[in-house]
Amino acid sequence: MSCSSSTSTIKSLVFQNTSLAIVQGANTLIESELRNFFITLDKYMMEEIIVPASGSLTITSGNVGLATTNKVKFIGIIVTYPDKDSSGTTITEDAKLLTYEFPTGTSLPLGKILMLSGTNATGGGFDVDGDGLVVNNPNAWDVTLKVIMVS
Repeated sequence: MSCSSSTSTIKSLVFQNTSLAIVQGANTLIESELRNFFITLDKYMMEEIIVPASGSLTITSGNVGLATTNKVKFIGIIVTYPDKDSSGTTITEDAKLLTYEFPTGTSLPLGKILMLSGTNATGGGFDVDGDGLVVNNPNAWDVTLKVIMVS
């Protein structure tokens, strides 16, 4: 994720080793250490799923191989977009956008990464076994999702 600044140097949001940082050229402007971030888990899964052009996908713990009656405490989605569409035209960064609904009916933007974390405490997890988490692809090209869930 990058944005232009008033100078010719680009500011970027990047993962660096064990931190999430905003950098400008070779300078780190701010960073948040992720080294001590951990979530204990009973079950987990990671699966790659293709969402077709103009299609949608409903993600539940069962349809991604994490059969559980518990709420999940972490959901991560990494989106991979193609570089070019079917006509060979380069897909711009501004065009690389999906939406997700969670809970169903509340549409939110999804660019390259989505991370939701909770706990096993009452009301602290995500009930994806109800209506699920719906990812919508309004584009004219397929996208690949890498979905990570932890219970």
